[in-house]
Amino acid sequence: MKLSEAIRLGSMLMPQCYGRNHVIDSYGKEVASCAIGAAADAIGEDGLFTKMKSINIRVGCPECTINYTLSSAVVCLNDVHHWTRERIADWVEVIEIENEINRAPIQHEVEIAELAVK
Repeated sequence: MKLSEAIRLGSMLMPQCYGRNHVIDSYGKEVASCAIGAAADAIGEDGLFTKMKSINIRVGCPECTINYTLSSAVVCLNDVHHWTRERIADWVEVIEIENEINRAPIQHEVEIAELAVK
């Protein structure tokens, strides 16, 4: 699962909050989540930083242009700029697509590598 998908999925579980991963009510139940909290809810807290390689790529926050890891940029957009989690997920998806394109081998390089193996 991609970070953008996890944010979208987790966002369906509870309302958005700011300044913390979750808001806990007096009964100990989570009643709201930020974008990162929503992603953690979707895939499990531990899996967020161990299973998602994209979370540590360097990006600029589209609002304040500070250079962050993707996870920190998501926190900035949620907590500082008050973007909706859906809007954050849309932006993260663009970053994920760009990252995949930049990492994809160019076809002729694949063909050359295949010839070298033969």
